[in-house]
Amino acid sequence: MSLASINTSAMHKAHSTSAPKPKPKPKPKPKPKPKPNKKSLKPVKKEPEVKPEEDVKETTQQDSKDNEKQESSNTTSEGAQAEALAYNEGVSDEFLTKIQMAINKKNKYPRIARIRGLEGEVLVEFILNVDGTMQGLKIIQSTAGDILNSNALKAVLSASKDFPLPKQKVRIKIPIAYTLKS
Repeated sequence: MSLASINTSAMHKAHSTSAPKPKPKPKPKPKPKPKPNKKSLKPVKKEPEVKPEEDVKETTQQDSKDNEKQESSNTTSEGAQAEALAYNEGVSDEFLTKIQMAINKKNKYPRIARIRGLEGEVLVEFILNVDGTMQGLKIIQSTAGDILNSNALKAVLSASKDFPLPKQKVRIKIPIAYTLKS
């Protein structure tokens, strides 16, 4: 008996099909960039409306002990004077102390922020009316994340019912610090 040799490569060639060559994709033509207009638009600044019969006191509390107490006055567009009182932690101002204590009672460190190790300071500003209502609550400056920012706003809102009533409309800026103990 003789062994016949089998051509195995012939079978593969007969059954194999060559893959179709991919068609080259047409290159998108670059769109011409619009030329900048020579006219530059100047930003329009809107100044807040202040009624002449209302005095607004601006109060700021700063947590850092090395800042000195400063007093300055600002003039609005109508010419009304707004007095700015700087507040340091060592200075005893009963009104601001009560506001800060009310916020601290309602301010809880969020668990997710504690787990993630988030720290920072959120500077909030709001206007406290004579009737105890609050308006214009906003974050002015923040070194914290979104979790701590929203928590600071919620703390101020929930603490607003415990704020003392001012003798006149007052603008308040208060820093809320979030720090973890090591």
